[in-house]
Amino acid sequence: MVQRFSAEAVEDVCRRNKLFTLGDNTDFSEMLAEVSSSEVSTEEIFNIAKMIARFSVGWNVLDIMYLIANDAVFTSFRKQGEEVA
Repeated sequence: MVQRFSAEAVEDVCRRNKLFTLGDNTDFSEMLAEVSSSEVSTEEIFNIAKMIARFSVGWNVLDIMYLIANDAVFTSFRKQGEEVA
């Protein structure tokens, strides 16, 4: 199983949920630059959620992690021994 997320998916989560309203375009771009397109870990989701929470009103890190994990992380499966594209 491979889990990934993209800057575009995280940006969409932020826009749909009115997150990152206290940050400017530079802050937002810097946060999105931290989003990796490689396999994602819970630690990476936590770090992105922490950045987003810092610039969001009324949101905590765990709630943002939930949104990212459910709306921005994509899971795919591969056969054992198959290379990840």
